Amino acid sequence: MHHYRFGGVVSAWVLVLAATAGAEPVGLFEILRHEVDAEGSAQLFDGGPADTFTWAYDLPMQTTVNQGAHDSTGTGAGNSSSSAGFISRMVSPALEPEKFIFRTDASASYIGDGPNRPGGTSSASMASIIEFVMPAERADFALSLRHVPDGFFSQSGSVLVENITANQEIFSANSQLTFQGSYAGNVGDIIRITSDFSAMGSVPADVSGFFGSLTSFVIEITVPEPATGAIVIFGATFCLSARRRGRADLTVIRTCLACEMPHVF
Repeated sequence: MHHYRFGGVVSAWVLVLAATAGAEPVGLFEILRHEVDAEGSAQLFDGGPADTFTWAYDLPMQTTVNQGAHDSTGTGAGNSSSSAGFISRMVSPALEPEKFIFRTDASASYIGDGPNRPGGTSSASMASIIEFVMPAERADFALSLRHVPDGFFSQSGSVLVENITANQEIFSANSQLTFQGSYAGNVGDIIRITSDFSAMGSVPADVSGFFGSLTSFVIEITVPEPATGAIVIFGATFCLSARRRGRADLTVIRTCLACEMPHVF
């Protein structure tokens, strides 16, 4: 029986991207912190060892961090495999420096295929922290938190967005949603995005098909252009009054501003 282990190969849901240096700043956004603590493993029930990964670094100059584990009965089609991995990525489109996009995923999966279907288990967990400097007094954002369980797999995840300069929680969630809003602070405020995800599962022998789980978070933050001044005045007035209460009531802002903002997810 052949047993294949591929360190750094991630599951079908995890995008493998080469790490890129020189990420400070990302567009108009000065990145102060990109810290990830993660671990995971993938193993088939065929008597071979597990493939594992660990990551524990703070690399603000690195736009993409990803690791994975993969265990397979062979190469190519018609083989069974277990996979797990994560990605934490930040980017600013080349022609849109006023926009900052941050994405983080954790996934685990199993494929039972071909005559040899030994079953397997996989798991991934990660905690990611991004900190950046607020480049303007106001920013619009759209975000999505997805939980995708499937068959034998489960997942969990939570997200917290906060202004650590003002000691203020901006947004938090631990269930699936999409959201759009606006936030007013001060130029130079430090904004922190914390993600804490896990995915895990186990599939018995002789089961065919694809099974897996995914927790994914994407947030797009945009510094508005001066042409949106009327919206800025409304948003700033509301958000500043909310900030005095210690937490921004972004649900109301979403109701008022959703029609002005494209949904990006």
